[in-house]
Amino acid sequence: MFTATVVVSALLAIVLIISAVGKLRRHETQMKTMSRVGFPRTSFGCWHPPRSPVLWDSSRACTGGRSVSAAGVGVIAYFVGAVASHLRVKDWNVTASAILLALAVAAVTLRVQSI
Repeated sequence: MFTATVVVSALLAIVLIISAVGKLRRHETQMKTMSRVGFPRTSFGCWHPPRSPVLWDSSRACTGGRSVSAAGVGVIAYFVGAVASHLRVKDWNVTASAILLALAVAAVTLRVQSI
C-alpha cells in the first residue's frame, strides 16, 4: 500500500508542477482553456496569479509527508472547481480535469489507508 501511495503521490506532484509551470509561463494551450471557461484576468492583464502557487505548493506537499492528506483534499477541491468551470460554460472537454481529480482522490485514499 505504501508503494502505491508513493507512486500515485509522485505522479500527481509531477502533473501539478507541469501545470503550474505552464500557467506561470502562460502556455498557449492553458491560456486558451482558461479563456474558454471564463477565468478572470487581473488588472495587470495576466491570468490570476494565485493559481500557479497553489499548484506548486500542493505538489510539494503531496510528496512532503505530514500534510499530504490536507494537500490532497485541496487538490481535490481545485479539480472539482475545474470540472465545474468547464461544465458551467457547457464545455464538455473535462477529460483531463476528471482524470486529475480521480488521481487526487486516489492519492488521498491511499494516504489515509496507509496511515
